[in-house]
Amino acid sequence: MPEMKVTPLGEAATLIAGGWPTHCVSLLDPGTRLPRRAPHHLVLEFEDLALDQRSRPAVLPTPDDVAAILRFTAGLGDGARLLVHCHIGHGRSPAVAIGILVHNGWTVSRACSEVRSQRPHCDPNRLLLELFDRALGLGGVLPGAARHRPGTGPRTEGGLLLPPGLVRPDGAGRP
Repeated sequence: MPEMKVTPLGEAATLIAGGWPTHCVSLLDPGTRLPRRAPHHLVLEFEDLALDQRSRPAVLPTPDDVAAILRFTAGLGDGARLLVHCHIGHGRSPAVAIGILVHNGWTVSRACSEVRSQRPHCDPNRLLLELFDRALGLGGVLPGAARHRPGTGPRTEGGLLLPPGLVRPDGAGRP
């Protein structure tokens, strides 16, 4: 697995200008221009939200986008340096980075921890998580696990997510 960085657009532009990435996945709002490109660069245009402030239909990620990402990142060796970025580094790029890591054999938990170590306040894009989950045949595990933040939201027991309000018959699990 290559070294990976997950960043916002501004930091990505600096890394690209400095020659850091050998490969780059750019997840941009439609019409956004990149000042420079990495030697091997995949640019996908879709939005992070279902609707913007003008209430026009958004351009959403598709299964074809996820397939393109998986093809582009397949077989990257240990010497590669992969940059994954979106505009803010909050939703799209963390979700894609998690999907790439899981595709490369990382456990969901380890992939989520790695991305959170780089982007601690991220909120991975749910639609992208669902698309990666389907593409990788994970059976619905990825969206909930990737969005869980330790100490908040869903509780875990034995590595499994517990739905909010779940109380086991023995009374355990009460908040």
